[in-house]
Amino acid sequence: STLNSKKNNWRAGVSFSEPISERNSLFARYDFNNSTESYDRLTYDEEASSAIISELSNVFETKYQTHRIEIGSQYRYKKISLSTRLGYQAARLDNNQAFPSDFTLENTFNNILTYVRFRYNISDSKNLRMDYRSSTQIPSITNFQEVIDNSNPLQLETGDRGLQQQFNHSVRVRYSANNTDKATVFFTSLNMQL
Repeated sequence: STLNSKKNNWRAGVSFSEPISERNSLFARYDFNNSTESYDRLTYDEEASSAIISELSNVFETKYQTHRIEIGSQYRYKKISLSTRLGYQAARLDNNQAFPSDFTLENTFNNILTYVRFRYNISDSKNLRMDYRSSTQIPSITNFQEVIDNSNPLQLETGDRGLQQQFNHSVRVRYSANNTDKATVFFTSLNMQL
C-alpha cells in the first residue's frame, strides 16, 4: 500500500468595530476560508504482478470554500456583559475522485450562524458565564472515500462520497469562584453539543 496525502488551508478576514454608546458597541466581520485536501491510496497485489486492487485503492481530492459575514453587538453594564453575533455563511464543497472511477460532486450550503455569550459577575471573586454557538464542519477526506479500509480485519470501514456538511450547536455554562486569601479556585461547567 502507498499513501500520498496533502492539505493546504488559508484564510483571510477583516473586521470593524465602533462604540455607539458608553455601554454598547457594534461590529461587522467578513471571513474567507479556502481548503484543499488530496488523499491518494493505492494498494497492490504482489502475487498478481503488483496489479492495483481497485476495491482498496482511491485517488480523491476535496475543495472547501466558505464566505462568512457577521454582525454583532457587545453590551456592558455594571455586572453584566452580553455579546451577540449573527452571521450568514455560504460554503461550496467540491469532491473529485480520479480512481477507481471518475466522479465529481459539487454542493453548496447556506447557513445562518449565531453566537451568544452572557457573563454575570456575582461578586469580585465569583462569576457565571453562559455561551451558545452554532457552527458548521465538513467530514474528513477519509470519510468521503468509498474505499474499503481493512487495517482492522474485524471492523471493515468505507466512506460515503455524498456526505453533507455538519451543523453543530454547542452550549456551555460555567461558574467559577476564587478565594485569594486561601489561594483556592472552584469552578464547574456543563457542556452540551448536538
